[in-house]
Amino acid sequence: MQIFCDFSAYTDIAIGSALLFGIRLVQNFQDPFYATSIRQFWSKWHISLTSWFTDYIYFPLCLNRKFRVSPVAGIIIVFTISGFWHGASWMFIAWGTYHGLLLAVEQVFGLERLGSKNNLVIWVKRLVVFQLVALSWLFFRSKDFSQGWEIFLRLGNFNVYPSDYYSAFILICCAVPLLLSFSVRKLYYADSRHGSISIIGWNLIGWLGIFLTMIFGVDGSREFYYFQF
Repeated sequence: MQIFCDFSAYTDIAIGSALLFGIRLVQNFQDPFYATSIRQFWSKWHISLTSWFTDYIYFPLCLNRKFRVSPVAGIIIVFTISGFWHGASWMFIAWGTYHGLLLAVEQVFGLERLGSKNNLVIWVKRLVVFQLVALSWLFFRSKDFSQGWEIFLRLGNFNVYPSDYYSAFILICCAVPLLLSFSVRKLYYADSRHGSISIIGWNLIGWLGIFLTMIFGVDGSREFYYFQF
């Protein structure tokens, strides 16, 4: 929740700031957690960086006449490099390799096409993809493998503690502005003329955003998590 909201939010701030100067930037997120496959997830998450890695690393590796690697090996190599791009840490490299292996397995066994027209299968695939991606954040956020493994083992602990109720309350509160942002983003990108919403409607959405920021905002100096990259 934190990683997505943090990254997607400051991307939206960049897009909105650019619009003040008449510059329309590309969409960088497109509802990634609705993805039904790992490949689709990466076509919706950090779209600009994914496109860059595809154009400048994957294609040169797989289309090079002298030293050409297979598409599956190319995927694993590219995502391992993307992990290293985030930082010189084995945790980041493990995170990138993990996604590369998931994509390779998905491509080899044709899992993306499985049940593509069955609504039940589609929602099951969304749930599985979300869980696999969420699991990868253990590598991304842990300091080392021992801490990541400790957190992983705790996933099987279903005891309820008093602090869990507070965490659940925070998640519900975060869901309100998050769902609102999804709706606004869909309306904005649906039409270059900002859809069918009137000026009054957009002003109401803007003021509601300010109101929610005043309620949920935290004072003090707190950098976006992704600023370290």
